[in-house]
Amino acid sequence: MCTMKEEDKHINNGRQEDRLSSLPDTLLITILSLLRIDSAAATSVLSHRWRYLWTHITNLSLLFPEKPNFDNLNYFVTTVEHILCQIQSSKIHTFKLSFYGRLSCNATLDFSGSMVPWIRQICRRNPEVIEVSFCSASQNSKIQMPNCVFKTASLVDIIMCYNIQMPNCDGISFINLPNLKKLDLYLYDSHRYLLGTLFKSLPILEDLDLSLDLTKNDHRIVISAPNLKRLFILFMKDHAPKNCRFSIDAPKLYFDTEGYFYHFVNSPSYLQEVELSLSDNDEYEYLDPIPGLINGITCVRTLRIAHNVGHLLRYLNNLDRIDMPVFRNLTHLSFRSDVDALRDKLPDCMLGKLTRLDVDDLKLIDYDCEIEWIEHTLNNASLLEDLYVTMDINGQGDPDYEQKEFNFCKNFFRRSWNCRIEFSGQMIKASSSNLRNGRLTCEMLLFDIPLSTFL
Repeated sequence: MCTMKEEDKHINNGRQEDRLSSLPDTLLITILSLLRIDSAAATSVLSHRWRYLWTHITNLSLLFPEKPNFDNLNYFVTTVEHILCQIQSSKIHTFKLSFYGRLSCNATLDFSGSMVPWIRQICRRNPEVIEVSFCSASQNSKIQMPNCVFKTASLVDIIMCYNIQMPNCDGISFINLPNLKKLDLYLYDSHRYLLGTLFKSLPILEDLDLSLDLTKNDHRIVISAPNLKRLFILFMKDHAPKNCRFSIDAPKLYFDTEGYFYHFVNSPSYLQEVELSLSDNDEYEYLDPIPGLINGITCVRTLRIAHNVGHLLRYLNNLDRIDMPVFRNLTHLSFRSDVDALRDKLPDCMLGKLTRLDVDDLKLIDYDCEIEWIEHTLNNASLLEDLYVTMDINGQGDPDYEQKEFNFCKNFFRRSWNCRIEFSGQMIKASSSNLRNGRLTCEMLLFDIPLSTFL
């Protein structure tokens, strides 16, 4: 607690001492760089010393109004140009520009014409992060991104989302991104050359996030990145074009994508986790590339399948034993149970080291088949420690649903298994850990009110 004498030291002519102004300019600029640009600029009225401090900030975040109109657009452009004219920082660490709204094609062209000089100016100030998001209701409204973005050697993160037209690439020599570690792009058919060259030109890239809006059938996308640790690929259509193919050479990868159409040049040696969402289409063109995908992920430790696990199980079970891949490191398998997902058993090649299995959205439509599938897995996965089963939330329309949940718990929890079983249904929650002397304490949910009971 301060004494009166100590408090007197902070009082000068009845006014408390301004401790903030006692800080050095470099520290004040760092603080101002953390503020919104309008808040930082507002400090210019505090005193003569503060008047130009904000012009040295190193982070610029420019957000367009949520409900834009043409007058707002003109005001926004004028404001940004006024700000950039006053910024004196020799280095801009982070530049963010976000626009979400509806613009006509002509308005988009005007905005793009204004934005290109902004980006060029920022690129001359050695930025480390550039993030531009332009989301317009019209797919034909795209802003043009200048070439300089891909020549700025200081960049560590590039994020370009939605309606952005990347530069036309006449050759790979224009790409100079030796320090880039994170890349997030939204690409279209028109970016064909970029899709084929860019991902071979980033020596220390660690994080690649691709959103692809493709309609052409013959894309060949090559990803060669020795330090890539995370790859996420999202197709904006229901599924990728039939003949779209990826070639991936990334030995340190975590992989998250949808589809089958991936060929691994070398199987990643540090593949910790793969998340797949497989296509509904079972035509030959879609199923033919499966071997390239499977052979590339056999070293994975955690495999999550969000959709159509039945396609994968059917493919594996139809292989000759001599051609059967071995998931030598797989310890955790998780998947959503589609209608026909459990008609094919988990093959032995996936069971050898499996210690945890998550079965989500169990239907119990073909009750006997699904029970047999789980029994087969429990009997053949000798190292399995944990089985987690959750029921499909839409199953309550089945008049026998409650009885099926009851029968499931009665059948499985009264038998002796080597692993722990956790069950979460619409009416019952139970764990084999609560089995005592042949009696199971579980939780019955009645009108969302938990009640303890015995099975």
